[in-house]
Amino acid sequence: MRKKLKIIGLLTLLTLFSSTCEINNCLSPILKFREHQIIHNPIKLNPEKRKELEKDFANYIQNNKITTPEEAIEYSLDFTAKNLTFRWDYFEGEKGTNYYKFPKGVKKADCRDYAFLFRETLKFVKNEANLEGLTADIMRSRKAFLFGKVVDNHDWVRVKYQGKTLNLDPLFEDYNLGGNIQTLIE
Repeated sequence: MRKKLKIIGLLTLLTLFSSTCEINNCLSPILKFREHQIIHNPIKLNPEKRKELEKDFANYIQNNKITTPEEAIEYSLDFTAKNLTFRWDYFEGEKGTNYYKFPKGVKKADCRDYAFLFRETLKFVKNEANLEGLTADIMRSRKAFLFGKVVDNHDWVRVKYQGKTLNLDPLFEDYNLGGNIQTLIE
């Protein structure tokens, strides 16, 4: 319990700290991700969540258009944030017992599910909007450092389009820490 309170306190402090400045300027001295690998995951989005995505997207495009990769990314980040909430017990107990399974509605999740749902949503939007050359890979940093100490591994998404590469963290974006984690990648 004490460890959980320390982690929650630290995350609260990071959230308050980052709300006063951009993540690129404030968090990069204290948080780093190293030793990255692409996670090749052949799992598809389960039928229940796929139906929710199709319905949400159909409602969205009645009043909006997605014609650029940036718009597809924005929609995908929003859909991911609406459907997931961070699992505060992540730092205690079992991990990985229900990864990549998405019930109807909101699921408590950690970085793996955030990265997976974002990537699958972006792939869906890319196909629906006929956006060529937009790719997304789930990346796993095998070492995440907070204040110089290894805390765990961390999943995020590398998006490529039109000669650009974005390193995005949908979990950080959901909690207003800024989704662009470029300065945190070593």
